[in-house]
Amino acid sequence: MAQIARRVQLKAEILQAFGAYTRDAETAMQQTQHGSRPLLWSDADSDRAKQVRKGDIVAQYCRPTPESLICTLQATRQALIGT
Repeated sequence: MAQIARRVQLKAEILQAFGAYTRDAETAMQQTQHGSRPLLWSDADSDRAKQVRKGDIVAQYCRPTPESLICTLQATRQALIGT
């Protein structure tokens, strides 16, 4: 049975962290679009790129932020588009 989600008010620190995250993400996307930054996260570091080319699975610790919201968004973005 479907449940109705109730509205919640996000804490100011989460909103600030999300604002900073989106600004950083937009800057990174612009750099990628203009060719000054690699598209794939693995290509941003030569050692990571070598590991990936060998077939290794490479991961990076995602530092927690308020309520781990931003960490989850970063991990999802990396999994989906590789940046």
